Parts: sequence; C-alpha cells; structure tokens
Amino acid sequence: MTDRAVGATTLFWTRLNPVPFLLAPFIAIALGAVLALAHPADRVADDRRARRIGWLFAALSFAPNVAYFVCLYPDWSVAHLGRAARVPSALLLVAAIAAAALLPLAQGVAMSWVRAGEARKAMLLIAGGAFGALVVAAALATRFWVVTSFKEYESGATPGTLASTTLWLELLIFDAISAAGAIACLPAAPGPRPLRRLHVDDRERSVDAPTR
Repeated sequence: MTDRAVGATTLFWTRLNPVPFLLAPFIAIALGAVLALAHPADRVADDRRARRIGWLFAALSFAPNVAYFVCLYPDWSVAHLGRAARVPSALLLVAAIAAAALLPLAQGVAMSWVRAGEARKAMLLIAGGAFGALVVAAALATRFWVVTSFKEYESGATPGTLASTTLWLELLIFDAISAAGAIACLPAAPGPRPLRRLHVDDRERSVDAPTR
C-alpha cells in the first residue's frame, strides 16, 4: 500500500467524526490494520517506529475524540440505548481509552501477519472493522441523528438534531484534530541511500576475478 493510499484511508476513517462509542471499537480495529499495512516490516527500527505512531495516534487523536463525545453526550454516544449519563465520567473515560487501545493492539496483530507474508488477513481485518461500523451506523442512524438525553428520547419530546445543535462546530474542531493526526501518521519519505564505499579488498577481488 502506498503512502498516499494509507494517508487517504486514514483520513477517510477520521472523517467519521464524531466517533460514537458504539462505533469506536470497529473503527479502531480497522485503523490499526491500515497502519500495519503501511509498515515496511523490513527493519526492527521501522517496526518500533510504526508501533509508536499507532500508540501516539490512538492517544492524541482517537482517544480524545471518543472520550469527548462519550463524556459530554453519553446517551447519544450509545445511540440512546441506555442511560449512559448515569455512569460516572471516570468510567466513561476508561471505556473510551479501552476502545482506543484496540487501535495499536490491532496494529500489532496485523503487523505480525504482514511480517509472516499474510497481508490478506490484515485486509480482512480492515474489511471486518469497516463492515461492522457501517452496519451499526446504518442500523442506528435515526438514533444517532437525534441529540438529546435518553429520558427525552423515550418520552417522545421534540429533540434536537445534529444539524440544529452546536455539535456541528465541535465536529469541525475534531475533524481538524483528526486530520492532523492522519497527516502525522504518514510514513516518512525515504531519504537518499548512502553511497557504498569500495574497499581495497573489493578492488583486489574485482581485478583477480577471471574474465569470461
């Protein structure tokens, strides 16, 4: 997978902001596999760098995204399927971090597959995460469109929507944060290779070598 393709795929996923808690595990798994496919897997130093990028992206971009919306819009973040607002914020924060941790964990698993020559498994992991996120989003689309509390949603009161609340401004802010994270995850362009020095022994071997 080329660097441009990796950046475009990562940016596509991060444009799903905000990330509701119910979608976060699927998106994290797919993103981790994408980062694994971007990894050249030919040197230990590259392996460590790729893992650091995965953890940094999860900690600085993905986790804050999920944590912000699950703490400020808890009922919406679980599609009004329960009273998440009654859960202590500390527990919601732990749940968001756990969901974000799936990203580097999935990256590590997929990197081991790529290193073993089984990149197809990493692609299947991407497809599985994407399919899971799309199925959940499609099934709960009408619930995610409504921005209110669980009590008001169940009572049938006139709710706000994504378009009528200030959530759109928060979307723009987190879009910018996630876009910056996606750019930071792009593999660095390879630098010029150092010229190989010709040693005296090499010159002697080239001279003594029989000609055909």
